[in-house]
Amino acid sequence: MTLHLIQSCNPLLIGQLADVADTSDALVLLGKSCLLASVWRLALPELPLFMRSKDAEVNGQPAAEGVQLLSDVEWVELTLSHNKTLSWID
Repeated sequence: MTLHLIQSCNPLLIGQLADVADTSDALVLLGKSCLLASVWRLALPELPLFMRSKDAEVNGQPAAEGVQLLSDVEWVELTLSHNKTLSWID
């Protein structure tokens, strides 16, 4: 059960992550990766998808359907509820 922290706007990353993701994993969009929220949702509909509220606000990106906004406290709680985290940065 891995929490994938996405910090990239590179759409090629979606395919790379799809190759290693498990159905028990979850994704968190951080920073400018919020701009691709709807693309991530369409590409990996079986995985829970989260977006940090502050990053969504800064980037002018409202939550897409199926994307849950997280406060910083909720982000920490989500991180602690997973066995490991993996950061994806370009």
